[in-house]
Amino acid sequence: MIDEFRTIQADPDMMLKSFTITGTASPEGSYETNRKLAEKRMASALERIMAAVPASMRRNAVIEHNASVASWSQVEELLRADGHNDEADAIKRIISANRGSVDRQSHLIKKLSCYKLLTEKYLPRLRKVEYHIVSSRYRPLTAEEIADLYDSDYKNLSKYHFWKH
Repeated sequence: MIDEFRTIQADPDMMLKSFTITGTASPEGSYETNRKLAEKRMASALERIMAAVPASMRRNAVIEHNASVASWSQVEELLRADGHNDEADAIKRIISANRGSVDRQSHLIKKLSCYKLLTEKYLPRLRKVEYHIVSSRYRPLTAEEIADLYDSDYKNLSKYHFWKH
């Protein structure tokens, strides 16, 4: 990621348009604690990353961070995809019976005999960080490129390029 920023910085024709970092926490434990923790992690990660990016490069860019907590339904889907239908059914029953309380879902799911499987194989898959960098490159057209555009369809030329031609 830092190499991508360095590439943008090294090219005088490139500009950073936006940078977004998104983090997802797994659902075990208190939902509110997980949400706050994920938010703090993303804010901290963004701060550390942006410290390595010159202010001049990020001045006009949109910089954002987002955080979320995965749902137990996602765990159910992962289990089903791997053929653990009995375990997935148990989680689905808990979710259905406790729709209003994610914390209650977590508490009950933690008591399942398959919880060790969840903590070792499935919950780590839901903890992730993604980033998205958008940059643009401005390069003036050469006289030859302008002439080619004029010959193919002069209406697509900007007024400046039309005048220059």
